[in-house]
Parts: sequence; C-alpha cells; structure tokens
Amino acid sequence: QFAKHAVSITDVAVGTSHNAAIADKGELFMWGVNGYSECGLGKAAEEDILVPTKVTFSDSDLRVLRVECGRSHTLIVSNSGMCWSWGLGEDGQLGHGGEEDQPTPKVI
Repeated sequence: QFAKHAVSITDVAVGTSHNAAIADKGELFMWGVNGYSECGLGKAAEEDILVPTKVTFSDSDLRVLRVECGRSHTLIVSNSGMCWSWGLGEDGQLGHGGEEDQPTPKVI
C-alpha cells in the first residue's frame, strides 16, 4: 500500500493492535484496530483500518520525526519539537489534562 502513496518508510512503531509508519517526508500512516481512535483518523472506527492511511494534522507544515504506539493511544514528536497525542485517554495517558478520548492528533 505504501507504493500507492509513492513514499519510502523511514521508521515504524507497533502497538498492541495498531501500527504506525513514518514516511521519508515526515508523513504518518496508521492502520489496525481503531476502536478508541488510536489511528488518529477523526473518530473511532467500527471496523479495523486494513490499509495504511495517512493521518492529517492541523499544522500543514508538520513533519513527524518519531512515533510511539501504546495499547490504545499514539504519540508523536514533530519537527517543531512539539509532542502530539490521540486515542484512549481513560487514565490520563494523553497528557491533555483529562481522561477524555481524543479522536485526532492534539498538542500536549
């Protein structure tokens, strides 16, 4: 599926049931279970994300430098030095000051 996007992958991260890949231009692709929006695609999916899907960010100049996948959440470090998170927030693991789930990438 990456050939379809004409990208080369520079790094990957593996969660319990979801995965992430960083492309050579700093784009982020996610796939797998998305029951708590851990893929950051805008809402929890009733079905698994079966192919790598590009994640969009509110900052169009953002490049992903590093990604980590937790059990049901994801964090990235961007080229601006900011940390973003999304997914399951029930134990405060997203760092947003609450326990709400976050369906799209949000700066910590």
